[in-house]
Amino acid sequence: MQNGKIKPENLLRRSPTNRKLTTGCEILDGCLRGGISCDSLTEIVAESGCGKTQLCLQLSLCTQLPISHGGLNGSSLYLHSEFPFPFRRLHQLSHTFHQSNPSIYANYNDNPCDHVFVQNVHSVDHLFDIMPRIDGFVGNSKTRFPLKLIVLDSVAALFRSEFDNTPSDLKKRSSLFFKISGKLKQLASKFDLAIVITNQVTDLVETSDGLSGLRIGNLRYLYSSGRRVVPSLGLAWANCVNSRFFISRSDGSIVKDRSEKDESCSSSVSRSAKRRLDIVFSPYLPGSSCEFMITREGICAIAEGSGDGLQQSQWQRNQLQFERINSASDVYKNERFRLRLLLKTTIESSEGHDGALQEENFFGRSVTAGRGSITHVIFDMDGLLLDTEKFYTEVQEIILARFNKKFDWSLKAKMMGRKAIEAARIFVEESGISDSLSAEDFLVERESMLQDLFPTSELMPGASRLIKHLHVKNIPICIATGTHTRHYDLKTQRHRELFSLMHHVVRGDDPEVKQGKPAPDGFLAAARRFKDDPVDSQKVLVFEDAPSGVLAAKNAGMNVVMVPDPRLDISHQDVADQIITSLVDFKPEEWGLPPFEDSN
Repeated sequence: MQNGKIKPENLLRRSPTNRKLTTGCEILDGCLRGGISCDSLTEIVAESGCGKTQLCLQLSLCTQLPISHGGLNGSSLYLHSEFPFPFRRLHQLSHTFHQSNPSIYANYNDNPCDHVFVQNVHSVDHLFDIMPRIDGFVGNSKTRFPLKLIVLDSVAALFRSEFDNTPSDLKKRSSLFFKISGKLKQLASKFDLAIVITNQVTDLVETSDGLSGLRIGNLRYLYSSGRRVVPSLGLAWANCVNSRFFISRSDGSIVKDRSEKDESCSSSVSRSAKRRLDIVFSPYLPGSSCEFMITREGICAIAEGSGDGLQQSQWQRNQLQFERINSASDVYKNERFRLRLLLKTTIESSEGHDGALQEENFFGRSVTAGRGSITHVIFDMDGLLLDTEKFYTEVQEIILARFNKKFDWSLKAKMMGRKAIEAARIFVEESGISDSLSAEDFLVERESMLQDLFPTSELMPGASRLIKHLHVKNIPICIATGTHTRHYDLKTQRHRELFSLMHHVVRGDDPEVKQGKPAPDGFLAAARRFKDDPVDSQKVLVFEDAPSGVLAAKNAGMNVVMVPDPRLDISHQDVADQIITSLVDFKPEEWGLPPFEDSN
């Protein structure tokens, strides 16, 4: 980095941050796949009185939580540009927050409000004046709570009266949009900050020529208080933010026992106006929504919401807890314990089921509720249908030998089933060679050797028989693999007739697969593409050989038969519903599928 600028080649080598800031509500975190993303600009759009400031105040306090609890272990800077700052409400929330998290302040003579810094901003010029001070404050902060969140509430107020609707003023205004967002993005990237900006709405005026009915870019129709609205500042500003969330309110009120859904909200009965948060656009979130209410204790979601993104909300909460605990302490480095901990979180968050029974189904080798009613089958490919894992092992052993290091199965298990770049980062970091070989350079070197080996791929025992049998019996089958298209074509070129029997194939470079295994993206995308819509995930059977793939299938709510390599640590096998040593040993009738005709 030179003069605050990042060279393109260095940008490619940077590991993307996965850090999220909790909203303080588990259900809302699930809708947002963990909370507010760091290293990006998140905009919250709403009319007055919807709760955008309430959410920002809550985020300012949640920032102080330790990483293991979804916080950033930091302080916040609140830039407010209109009305008196709501100190009274902040103190009210702070009191509840302190009672809920006494251990954070047990050894210090302070309270949560001491770590929320408030600065009034009365104009655009004033904002630019204080930007250098913010940069210096973040960079030189040596307190126990370094700055990790910046809130700008609101950006629209800064532009409300300073500019007219003349072409020259509009051009100047747009230029300032990009300067403000550029500076904030630079701070977010440089210091791994979460940046939250609030914006207002204006009523959409219908025109006689129907132009108001046009949908511009990725902006959806938005309604609040029974009327159609649009975010303030127009399309130019919309292109400056990474994510846009819209909060709306509607007539009527909600009477809700908060103990039913979210333990992060206190147990009581409350009446509140209906509010809903919608994800309008985001590079890392699918469209979804979540209803919530504002209580004395803060914002509390009341329903799981709706939308494609909510198919993964439970997985996201489980995976988020897994990552928080994993990153917070070295105690959890034991892989067996990590897998059990992740599934324990799944069990504890399940509703309407007996915990002991669920634990037996997850951890034991017993049959799950899905066996006997399978309607669709999804196959992994590498190491399951094709004997390609040996190629990866051979090549990676050669690469590590240059650094006098050995490639073992504990490292291989962590890489199996993941997207190429994810596996590459694990490879160079876990083997301790990241200073000498970047993940991108590793992929280039590995690619040059693998492309000559892949066309020689052989089928695994029992693969051809099982695929042909299910096809003849009209059982819908498909593949969900982390392999990208080019490698898929090389690996399957000797077996194209067999692989043509698949209804469809979801590869690692598929646009719907945002995250590799153990995220459920690939399996959920595969299930959606069957002709039968929707497919009940509990009636889907997945065949996997990789621990991360087994977790991905379970996170998608599907049944899993694992066919592990015999050299794989047995602790990785506890999650699967059934373990077999080879596809030859699979008995379809045990899962309610037609038996092999030659079975006796």
